[in-house]
Amino acid sequence: MRTVYRYEDADGRGPYNSDEWVNPSDQQDLLAQHNNDGIHRPWYTWLSQLLEDNVLPEDEFDPKEVTHEYRSGTDSREALDAWFDGWTDTLERNGFKVVEYEVPDNQVVMAKSGLQVAFKPVGV
Repeated sequence: MRTVYRYEDADGRGPYNSDEWVNPSDQQDLLAQHNNDGIHRPWYTWLSQLLEDNVLPEDEFDPKEVTHEYRSGTDSREALDAWFDGWTDTLERNGFKVVEYEVPDNQVVMAKSGLQVAFKPVGV
């Protein structure tokens, strides 16, 4: 088992997908920075690429389920803070909290960034 960390709103959505931002312009600023910096690649794109390259067996990671059943996070609190460097106060001010998941190792895939992971939560 592995602990995975992520920011979530009260409905379990991450900052990129939530529509519960107190200040929607904060979300727009976060998305603009992360989409344009070349580091914060959307997790479903690299996970899909790993599937296409046969790095991951399709019976464990179905590409059709990737965007529906998998979530993104990090495998340490330090990596979460690095991923959202400069944004933690803004996230918390907008109602996001750090949530920890205990996830089987075979349901966690590390991104090329070395910071972000995709995971399939247990019991969610």
